[in-house]
Amino acid sequence: MNKNERNTGAGRAGGNAVEMLAALMARLLRNDDLQGRISERNAEIDRTVQLYRRNAHVQRTSKDLLSAFTVLYEYYRECLYGPPNPCPTPIPSLDEETKALFTMGGKVPYSERYRNETYPSNYPLIYLPEEIECYKKWIQEGVWFCYGRMDEFLHEAVRDYPIEGKEVLNTGATTPWYESFCLHYGAKPVTVDYNSIVSGSAEVETIPMSDLEGRTFDCAFSLSSLEHDGLGGYGDPIDPDGDLKAMRRLRQSIKPGGLVYFNVPVGPDRVIFNALRVYGKIRLPMLLEGWQVLKKYGFNEEGYQNGSANCNPILVLQR
Repeated sequence: MNKNERNTGAGRAGGNAVEMLAALMARLLRNDDLQGRISERNAEIDRTVQLYRRNAHVQRTSKDLLSAFTVLYEYYRECLYGPPNPCPTPIPSLDEETKALFTMGGKVPYSERYRNETYPSNYPLIYLPEEIECYKKWIQEGVWFCYGRMDEFLHEAVRDYPIEGKEVLNTGATTPWYESFCLHYGAKPVTVDYNSIVSGSAEVETIPMSDLEGRTFDCAFSLSSLEHDGLGGYGDPIDPDGDLKAMRRLRQSIKPGGLVYFNVPVGPDRVIFNALRVYGKIRLPMLLEGWQVLKKYGFNEEGYQNGSANCNPILVLQR
């Protein structure tokens, strides 16, 4: 199964997915048993928001939040799409010929750390309004989420280069955290992905990759996304240049003069199959070719130059 095949996953819900979500929510609210479970989850969320502030432990925070919404995700998916389709298993390693392409003929070190982030083709991501409201509250309070201090760097970047009133393309989404970030700063988020995403919120637009061609945006968030492209951990095709191709597609989607708030892990160049790439003096210039770097946040310049950097920065790029 490839990414494009996943776009058919929401077929059973058709164009009425959002309406069905709303109807299911109303049904949930009339069900005493489920209502009790939802109330417990809401109380857990409230406790989490009070407990984890600006310097929250990222992994614990993520675990608590995701568990808080698990019951709703599972209920919606079962009701809308039925039993899950079987998932293919990503390959755990590369043959020597393909490995040589990924390492650019041995210039980039190679290691392995297996991950399987695939999910059933008939189960799209679901953005719940309750989840978005929770995230907005967290962002207002300065809480970190998935990527720790990177969120702080992004706050700084957006204050220096405002997005208010702009249409912001979001790529590589797994939760509506950065869509909520856009809403906090007065922007309109539009999320695109190879995988199907159903938004239950009128504030967040989601489109399939097939609808992206010919459409351009004021700016974009590309955060912890491109380093995974082409490695197959998300069910995507194996491609040694998957990251470079994704960067070129991103450029085509931004208006001339538009900005991209960009992140990949920076450090000594390496490929960690099938988890991620790390970008150093070899691969990072290739990725940024054709872009003007306006400003860097959290970037260890000295470490980058001497090959010792390990950081997770935000770069503001201009087309």
